[in-house]
Amino acid sequence: MEHTESRATVEYVEGENAVRYLARQGGGAGEYETTPWEQWARTQCVSAARDPAMDSVSEELGISVGGSVHATSVSVAIETVVEGNRVVREPGVEFEDLVAATPRTVRVTYTLDSETYTDDVDVYAEHRVITRL
Repeated sequence: MEHTESRATVEYVEGENAVRYLARQGGGAGEYETTPWEQWARTQCVSAARDPAMDSVSEELGISVGGSVHATSVSVAIETVVEGNRVVREPGVEFEDLVAATPRTVRVTYTLDSETYTDDVDVYAEHRVITRL
């Protein structure tokens, strides 16, 4: 999947091989910070990979799945909800089916100004058990 940066508060700093971005918005002018290009681009790729992973699994299984972004990977998830001692909601599929439908990676190409970074982001399957008290 392709992700092109469109925020005006993010720019590539060519001489530093870095990204300058709005870190905090205050009462007047915002506060900007700089981070290395590869670190920034990797983080953006990971963030962009969640939705395509969820969409792929949802389409294959015919159910809606959740998803999370982690430091270097994303996950797709099904949930079981428990209230007291009884299950009030079960996922529409078995965990093994979720695992089989989950792509191992999502390839993301991130573009900022004239710079491009491509990464294969790992995708994991999760079965969450939510307990309501």
